[in-house]
Amino acid sequence: MDWKFPDHLIVPLGSGALLDATFKAINELKEIGIVEGELPRISGTQPSGCSPIINAINSDSDTIIPIIDPKTIVKSLAIGDPASGYHAIDAIESTGGWGDNPSDSEIIEAQLLLAREEGIFVEPTGGCVVASLKRKIESGEIHEDEVVVLYLTGSGLKTVDTLTPYLGGVKSSEAEIEDVFAVLEVN
Repeated sequence: MDWKFPDHLIVPLGSGALLDATFKAINELKEIGIVEGELPRISGTQPSGCSPIINAINSDSDTIIPIIDPKTIVKSLAIGDPASGYHAIDAIESTGGWGDNPSDSEIIEAQLLLAREEGIFVEPTGGCVVASLKRKIESGEIHEDEVVVLYLTGSGLKTVDTLTPYLGGVKSSEAEIEDVFAVLEVN
């Protein structure tokens, strides 16, 4: 990006630590003069089945209410009592970002979209980020001329079981290459 900040960063939120660390890093890069331009807006996303940070942001509350029993396929973000939640809220608010909480079905749809269109297979955490981007483009909150960086933090190979019901069957084989080719019907 030629050592310039993007317009927007969209970060998945579990504990809030990744977003807080991102905020610290961009401020330090600006302070020492490595990156030019205005600081990007930083926005956070959590699945609707466990979104204590987003709930606080969207209700203009000063209190994060813990989620006792998370209900989401996004296990890596299912942190009901986020340790860095208040820091994440401060970073989002100070950069003019927003909070979003897509549903599990939107997250799965986004995972499949990213795999189909870009060839990138992400875990549900990445699907959450892509789903939020999609929602914000559709609502007009993100414009097509903006440079947006998405945090896609993990491979879909870690959580294949979450997508298996949507893939129309999964083939398996032994680990030997000949067995893989046989299953894929490759000569």
